[in-house]
Amino acid sequence: MAGGLKALGLDVRVLSIPRDISELSGLLQEGIAGIISLGPMPLDIKIDQRWYLWQKLRCPVWLYLLDAIIYDYHRVPVMREFLKDALSSDQLTIVSPEGGYFELLGKKSAGGCLPEGLQHIPFGHFANLNPTSLSKEQRLCVIGTIGGELGLRPDINSVQEIVALYGQNILGQQEQLNLIDQLTSRDIPDMPLRLLMNLLDWR
Repeated sequence: MAGGLKALGLDVRVLSIPRDISELSGLLQEGIAGIISLGPMPLDIKIDQRWYLWQKLRCPVWLYLLDAIIYDYHRVPVMREFLKDALSSDQLTIVSPEGGYFELLGKKSAGGCLPEGLQHIPFGHFANLNPTSLSKEQRLCVIGTIGGELGLRPDINSVQEIVALYGQNILGQQEQLNLIDQLTSRDIPDMPLRLLMNLLDWR
């Protein structure tokens, strides 16, 4: 990301927090045009043990999410503070490499819970992939380890086992079976979480 910004002619400094906190303090005194935080954790520092970094800055602050927003909101307290302030500040922007959760949770003005200034900037793209070379019957599969580092359970190998383990306290037996059927269907939606929300009538 820094390399791309430098290629655009911007003067970019890459810092690792808390290791480079003293350098950051110096830059703040000199004046900066903006801060991009890769994930919420670097923002978990306070000025005078009271104010979060963005609360004492006048420059824009972009939070580029590396994990799902619902994961960060649940597991990283500073994410909740940033989101709360972002709802009433044009200075703070949440950026995500995927747009599914933005669509699912919605903007506050439309009855959702997210701020207006959301930005969707993907990790990468498929510039060399020519879609015209593929027929409509062919299917592409993008594979990866997304989320694997967050909750890897080598002893769980199937959708049925996952639903049984994590759904036993919130889903009845028939609801679990319905969810499994939908999760293993060829028509599963891009955002499987929507299935669970609909099943539990979450709004």
